[in-house]
Amino acid sequence: MKNNKRFNILLSMLLLSFAISITFAYLNNENRVAEFIDDDEIPLGGFLQLDSTSNNTIDRIKVLEDRFREILPEGTVKQINNGVMSIIRRNKYGYNSEGANSILWERYAGSMNEEIGLSVPHVENVLADVLNQVDGKLELNDPVSSAEIDFLHMIAVIDINYSDAGTDSYKEECYKYLLTWGGDLETFLIDMDRNAKKESYNSYDDYYEYAINTLGISSETYFSESDFLADLDGVNIAEIMISDELLLSEALLKYYLDGDVSKRKEKFVDHFGGESEFLLSVKQFMFNGEGSKYSEDPRFNRFMIGFAALKMMMIENYVTDSIDDSVEMRRALAQAFIDRVVE
Repeated sequence: MKNNKRFNILLSMLLLSFAISITFAYLNNENRVAEFIDDDEIPLGGFLQLDSTSNNTIDRIKVLEDRFREILPEGTVKQINNGVMSIIRRNKYGYNSEGANSILWERYAGSMNEEIGLSVPHVENVLADVLNQVDGKLELNDPVSSAEIDFLHMIAVIDINYSDAGTDSYKEECYKYLLTWGGDLETFLIDMDRNAKKESYNSYDDYYEYAINTLGISSETYFSESDFLADLDGVNIAEIMISDELLLSEALLKYYLDGDVSKRKEKFVDHFGGESEFLLSVKQFMFNGEGSKYSEDPRFNRFMIGFAALKMMMIENYVTDSIDDSVEMRRALAQAFIDRVVE
């Protein structure tokens, strides 16, 4: 009886010892893993993936980058990026009959001749064998939502923010906005006006309700979801290219796979210097009137007249006088855009 009792005690002690050793080994292993993996350093790329369409687009950009290295063996990262983006943006924004960038892009994003010292016709001749790989085939899908991003639009936004052309403070605060998200807001006023006339309303609340439920969401407007994503991502990717001195393809991979894209709105706001500065920039842009720093510069007034003329050329049946460009409409749109970004 005593032997059985001693045996049971001994067995219990052995089992307890075994359990303690297993627990210690498990905890020790967890600690060893923790030494190599810091929660703050886990790349979101482990969870996000680009689809085949997006990967193909980045692969084609890499081909262009490699060819520009051949054309410019002593070229800088900036020269290669400017050359690649000039070639890509021609698909949407084009060149004039002389092969130069269209007027707006030549002035505010720089012509290829200015940026890399080579003319467009020359570059296109040299790249003839690879241009068919990028013409009409560059598409990008958001790895977070799977929504389509207007890639050519995004390249234009990156180019505007990356370029050195006309880097005075006025251009920085006005033209970059007008040729990116600000231009989309201006054209979205057309959608707001059409809907207001269709539904017969003219109050701030009604304007805001339409804008907050449509802006950056509906594909049937001049500021669709693909435009909204392109505007935000374009600004953010340009920041990465500048700060890290990366090629376009490298910046795209870093942004979409390393986690920055999951904080696109926060990073977009940071570009302005924080939330308060973002709110101020949007409201000052949308109101060319009392309290706006832009209203003090006659160049802004002239440019807005020119932009209205541009919209008439771009948008069928658009007539400036037909748009009820009221203060209430602009105030509602400004607030809706702010609320879509700062959630």
